[in-house]
Amino acid sequence: MRQAERDRLVALKKAKKKLMTEKQAAEEIGITERQVRRLLRKNLRRRVNVVGPNRIVISSDIFSEATTGISQKLPP
Repeated sequence: MRQAERDRLVALKKAKKKLMTEKQAAEEIGITERQVRRLLRKNLRRRVNVVGPNRIVISSDIFSEATTGISQKLPP
């Protein structure tokens, strides 16, 4: 995961916890407020949680889906 993606997740986490407004998060990320609200809803549905600056917890179904895709693309 790139630094920009981590920064985006941190800004969304702060907006979710009301540590910053959705407008401030949108300005920090460089997207509209509406997109911030959409991403917050999407993250709630997928259960992606930012635990700390270097650790992201992903639900087991998303993890298994990602690892399956990776293993199919790698040669045996």
